[in-house]
Amino acid sequence: MFAYSARLFLRPLWSDDLGVLLDLLDTASSRSGLLDSPDNDVTCYLRDNAARLIHENDVTRPHSGIFLRDGKEPRLIGITALAGKEAHFFCWIAPAFRGQGFATEASRLMLHFADEALRLPSLTAAYDHADAAAEKLLTKLGFSEKQKTPPTAAWGAANTSVSFLPENFIKEERVRVFSSCQPSPQHSKSQTISNRSATLAA
Repeated sequence: MFAYSARLFLRPLWSDDLGVLLDLLDTASSRSGLLDSPDNDVTCYLRDNAARLIHENDVTRPHSGIFLRDGKEPRLIGITALAGKEAHFFCWIAPAFRGQGFATEASRLMLHFADEALRLPSLTAAYDHADAAAEKLLTKLGFSEKQKTPPTAAWGAANTSVSFLPENFIKEERVRVFSSCQPSPQHSKSQTISNRSATLAA
């Protein structure tokens, strides 16, 4: 997926981006501190699977690098994706660039693409309930809490998704499920977005 916003440029990740992405993930891991922190769950998984994320791409389940347009050459600052049969939504921003609204900006681009281009009837996403920034982001995007503990079967698709954490990286008691029904003004469908298998970082 290619998309622009006021400050960001989203495009598929290429082989040349691998080194930069790994540097961002290594820095995020070292800043997170605790080995079992939610941020390390995400960054460790992405680091271990970065090459696969770049080389496996499906136009109906896009993953895009999030690039900051603040100079001559856009800088990679994160990654956003849709993956799996349930269209798991994912957005990760490097710690140094959080708190500036980039996750909101990138998420809106991906959700717009999912709705207008792919016409997906539903999406899934997730966050750790201890991550206040992620909860704030989801609320801003129109999410509302649906259930606190999803059934174990709900995690199945995440195990084979290119861009999402496998089941053993998520502690179910930490995860909240959100949903949002937002009828599109251009076509009559309800878009249900529930919160399930990755951590969103604002």
